[in-house]
Amino acid sequence: MKVTIWHNPRCSTSHFMLRALRGAGISVVMRDDCKQPLSKAELAAALTVLALAARDTVANIFGAISIIIDQPFNVGDWILVDDIEGEVVEIGLRTTLIRSSADTLITVPNSSLVNSPVENFSQRRFRRIQPTFEFEADSEPNALKSFCEKLLAIVKEDVRAVK
Repeated sequence: MKVTIWHNPRCSTSHFMLRALRGAGISVVMRDDCKQPLSKAELAAALTVLALAARDTVANIFGAISIIIDQPFNVGDWILVDDIEGEVVEIGLRTTLIRSSADTLITVPNSSLVNSPVENFSQRRFRRIQPTFEFEADSEPNALKSFCEKLLAIVKEDVRAVK
């Protein structure tokens, strides 16, 4: 972004504006041909432009703070948020990096993560599986019953199974 300011070297308000804009990374062109200091309305307009330009950055920083404090997920967790699924690789001030199952890195703004539901698969207490078995129509009923009983016995003996 490039901003032109009519600058009065004797005015401390215009010096403040210049420092604020440069600090925000906005390119500033100064013109010394202005004889009047910046009015309050001009200062308010310029600060409004600065605030609007920095709005997303501020939202992302507050999002990072919220993620660090609330810890809905940590580095290494597998999450799903807005159709993006993968392992959290890095949590930065502006963005969070997620590595997808296709081994690609996805950069997600922190403000999006804070404002969307996050499903954290790494914090599950258990995993429910519902296998589907297909049998031939002419299968013997006793063989099917024996299969089901053996499978049930294996599941009940496993210490990881929730009974």
